[in-house]
Amino acid sequence: MSKITPDPPVSPLHRHDKTSDRVFAHYNLPPVEPSEPYKLPESLFQIRADVRSEESLTTAYELLESAAATAYESVENLSGANRKVVLGVVHLIELAKALVDSALDKRGVEHPQNS
Repeated sequence: MSKITPDPPVSPLHRHDKTSDRVFAHYNLPPVEPSEPYKLPESLFQIRADVRSEESLTTAYELLESAAATAYESVENLSGANRKVVLGVVHLIELAKALVDSALDKRGVEHPQNS
C-alpha cells in the first residue's frame, strides 16, 4: 500500500527562498540565516526503560490514590458547581483506579493498599 504523505513531509517554505533574498537585497537587509530547530528541554523526570509493568501499575495506583485523597479533601470546602466539578474529577480518578486495579488483578500483583 502506498503512502499519501511522504516521509518527512515536504515543506512549502523553500519555494520562497529566492524571492525572500531579492526582497532583503532590495532593502539592504542581511540575508536570513537558517535558525537551529527548537529543542525541547529534557524532562526533569523520566521513566526508566527497565521499569516492569507491574511496578508502573502499582505506582500509578498509588498516584491515583493520592489524587483521590486530595480531591476528596478539596470537596469538603466547596459548594455548588465547583463541588460538582471536583466530584466529577473524583469519579474519573475512581474509573482510572478501577482500570489499574483490573490490570493488577490480571497480573496477580498484590495491591498497594493490601501490602
